[in-house]
Amino acid sequence: MKYLQLVLANLGRHKLRTILTILSVALALFLFASLRSVTTTLAATAQFGGARRLVTLNATGLVFPLPLAYGNRIKAMPGVTGLSWANWFGGKYGDGKRFFANFAVDAESYLKIYPEIVLPPEQRDAFLKDRTGALIGKRLLPQFGWKLGQNVTLQGTIFPGDWTFTVDGVYTPTDPAIGDDVLIFHHEYFDERIGRAGIRDGMSSKSTIRHTGPPSPKRSTTCSAIRARRPRRARSASSRRASRRCGGT
Repeated sequence: MKYLQLVLANLGRHKLRTILTILSVALALFLFASLRSVTTTLAATAQFGGARRLVTLNATGLVFPLPLAYGNRIKAMPGVTGLSWANWFGGKYGDGKRFFANFAVDAESYLKIYPEIVLPPEQRDAFLKDRTGALIGKRLLPQFGWKLGQNVTLQGTIFPGDWTFTVDGVYTPTDPAIGDDVLIFHHEYFDERIGRAGIRDGMSSKSTIRHTGPPSPKRSTTCSAIRARRPRRARSASSRRASRRCGGT
């Protein structure tokens, strides 16, 4: 008991120092928990993807963009049958204590590249036609009390402001490894909000291609080499391998 009194007495001697110490420890714990949640959730939501998909990211990391123009050379490669792109958004809902991944995607091509994202046809059509629409994983319904057709507002962190979306569809993943707590919305709306609408050489966090044939180290190396000759370097890998590094659907 005497030690407790001694500790309390010393804490009260310099109140400002005590407050600053407590705040710095609390901030450190908050940052650790937040960053850990990001890496854990991204890895969990992205531990899927067949060998016929290849993901290309900025060599620095997921949050650093790549010009969409790089995709034109990728699409011209032999065996490539489809290409899509996505941008990590990093928005939060409410008090932000419950983390979930959210991406701006090229909707139509993205759903073709990832057939594991399954939802009723009418919901899919509604999403594709709605510029401010969003698709959410089924787990987000009970997690936040959301409903189909509801407007939900995310607070931007990387991209500031309030972003309101209409829940046009709820998907159920056919692969248990794909996250059922992810929100995706239109890249076109994202570009419009941040002032990139109509810019031919837009940006994205990652590109995903679908190709024929078995996994090909040569194809992966070629994708990376195309970008290595450009100002922004990139790395490519199968979608499973890329998911282990940085995650994302």
